[in-house]
Amino acid sequence: VEQARTKAMDLQRRKAFCEGSLHQTHDAVRSLAADLQSPLYLGVEQRHREAVIKHESAAYAAKDLGRYHAALDKALMKYHSLKMAEINKTVKELWRKVYRGRDIDYVAIR
Repeated sequence: VEQARTKAMDLQRRKAFCEGSLHQTHDAVRSLAADLQSPLYLGVEQRHREAVIKHESAAYAAKDLGRYHAALDKALMKYHSLKMAEINKTVKELWRKVYRGRDIDYVAIR
């Protein structure tokens, strides 16, 4: 009988502990539900969506700018090379017309 009484008391303590834990969990859920209704969390899905769109747009813009920069740099370097070749050709022709010495064939800009 004493053993059954001890077991019953132990089970009642465990039941009370579980009920207390359940009550605390319910209170925490109510508190979190109230927090979700606060201005901080209202419309958070829409704000997150907008932030993701802004981030992705900025990433694509940066990638595009990198491509445009590389293309412009390549075009400028090609233009510079063509112009330098044209200048060197003109300088070479003029040098040969003007210079009468035999020690220097022509001059060029590197």
